[in-house]
Amino acid sequence: MDISHNMLVGSLQVLSNLDNLVSLNVSYNNFSGSIPNTKFFQDLPNATFAGNEKLCFTKSKCHSTEDIHRRKSIRNLTILVVIIAIIVSIIVTAGTIFYNSAQETMLEKSDEEKGLQWDFTPFQKLNFTVEDVVTKLSDSNIVGRGCSGVVYRVETPTRQVIAVKKLWPKKKGEIPQRDLFSAEVATLGSIRHKNIVRLLGCCENGKTRLLLFDYISNGSLAGLLHEKKILLDWNARYNIIMGSSRFWSSKASKFSRLFKSFRHNSRIIWLYSSSYGIVLLEVLTGMEPTDSQIPDGKHIVTWVYEELREKHRDFTSIVDQQLLLRSGTQTEEMLQVLGIALLCVNPNPDERPNERCNRNVGRDQT
Repeated sequence: MDISHNMLVGSLQVLSNLDNLVSLNVSYNNFSGSIPNTKFFQDLPNATFAGNEKLCFTKSKCHSTEDIHRRKSIRNLTILVVIIAIIVSIIVTAGTIFYNSAQETMLEKSDEEKGLQWDFTPFQKLNFTVEDVVTKLSDSNIVGRGCSGVVYRVETPTRQVIAVKKLWPKKKGEIPQRDLFSAEVATLGSIRHKNIVRLLGCCENGKTRLLLFDYISNGSLAGLLHEKKILLDWNARYNIIMGSSRFWSSKASKFSRLFKSFRHNSRIIWLYSSSYGIVLLEVLTGMEPTDSQIPDGKHIVTWVYEELREKHRDFTSIVDQQLLLRSGTQTEEMLQVLGIALLCVNPNPDERPNERCNRNVGRDQT
């Protein structure tokens, strides 16, 4: 009987009961176990059993093979257990770290917002409490982040929507300056101007400082200029310039009251003159003060100076591409705005104009 090359499996013991076998070839299958202990099987040549790696010619060899397989199984099981233990250990460690971090955050929040007394100063007639605001300061309500803090959109129980700016916490060791902060926000709260977002009030508890503003759903000037969601033609930008001109004139004069104790009050005007000039450059170029389009990470003021005064390029090299090919009148207006911007960002503060210069921006000027 020739059953070679058939990939058969099992034991050869079932064939030991066949008394009429004369010849047998079981080579190149997958038989396992020991060869039957009969004269017929013992007299067969080794070639009959070739290719059956799990087949044992003696009982001792079978036991040795079984021991090898058993040791391999134990080793594989041990490796698997170790891997599972490592994974579980990592998960438990990460979970512990996360839990402890969450607990610390909750404790800090509890200490900051619940354990300390809030000092709430309203500048308008308000129909909500500081608790109504603090409980809504969650990550899901964040609408913006800046160099001074995080801004939240908060809806009060009366369905009034306000913007809450949570200032970055004081650094360790920093001396609290509550009086200065209170004086600044008090002046801000007294300002009434159509180009200035109304400050509704402020809250402070020794660690956290909150500023409450009207919520402006249409976004900010920076969003209009830099997010490119809508096309801003020159007329729209000119209206922005006129509005910001009135805003800066008001802001410079109002804010100077904050610094009555300083010897050189005019430096405040210099500061706001420079800021106003940067806004004008943003409107003209469509770029942010440190825009990624400006090479070598330069500031917009440095870049404009280099383009116009060092490289002697035409002013169209710095103007937003959306503003090119305009009428002669609009081009003259752009040049006028550029001239005022360069005056306001003059490197020498003494040569910068005061707030009255802003009033010279206008189509009725000759």
